[in-house]
Amino acid sequence: MQIYSEPYDIDLVKTLKNIEQVINSNKVNAKQKSFGQKLVDTLYLYCRRNKINLKEHYKASISIIIRQDNPDYLRFLAITLIAYPTPRITSFLSYQKSQYKGAGYFPSFIEGYVYEYVQASSPFDNTERLDRIMKWVEGERVFVNSENKCFKSNWFEHINHEQLALIINKLVELKLLNADSNNIYIFQTNNFLDISKIKWLGTTRQLVFLVIKLSNNKPQYKGYDYPSIIEKFFVKRDGVSYQTKNIRTAYSQTRHFLHDNKYLPTSIQKIQDIIDLI
Repeated sequence: MQIYSEPYDIDLVKTLKNIEQVINSNKVNAKQKSFGQKLVDTLYLYCRRNKINLKEHYKASISIIIRQDNPDYLRFLAITLIAYPTPRITSFLSYQKSQYKGAGYFPSFIEGYVYEYVQASSPFDNTERLDRIMKWVEGERVFVNSENKCFKSNWFEHINHEQLALIINKLVELKLLNADSNNIYIFQTNNFLDISKIKWLGTTRQLVFLVIKLSNNKPQYKGYDYPSIIEKFFVKRDGVSYQTKNIRTAYSQTRHFLHDNKYLPTSIQKIQDIIDLI
């Protein structure tokens, strides 16, 4: 475990101290303190799940660094920003961008997920904070050809950030998704990039089952049917696109499992177990 951090790393120990400093100040009310405590609980829950003693690290000032290959990277980047010293936000984001080696366009991750997470999840006054984040995005923004624009759907709007994070962590744990920041970004923001689709490492049957379960158990949901969702947003582990015929064949093999969970094949049970968590 790393015992020191760079000034602009995502360090859960520093983040915890920053959040506590805010909620213990005289500038927040009881409701804000309650919401702030939920952020603290989120940090402790993550550490417990990963067998990290956050309390001991806190006492000894031993850093807990979230790297960019961590499935929770974007979520903790956002949580860090909620209580991060406002004058240093620009430098923090520039450092994170300089270290980013994943697929996709980093400033879009900040605008599409991090900004919205801070806006929706922070109990504190974020006027200046959100302004700093967007000014950084605007300074970094590069407009692309319309053919490469993000396609934003409302497919996942009924699932909150915490639920999606839990799903993604389990999919990575089961080696059905790579621990890749772009995959995580796509899931957590509903911004699907045609130029960088989600690489699915499981079987087609598992993917069909997952997509329909995430679509409120409906083959067609929010204007999208399951074949179009899979074809547009996913590729196989070797990068090959899915074909409608194969997708529909997989559906015919799994459709009876969608409403009867008593005798599921092991591969489908793994997906159902994840769905049951939310």
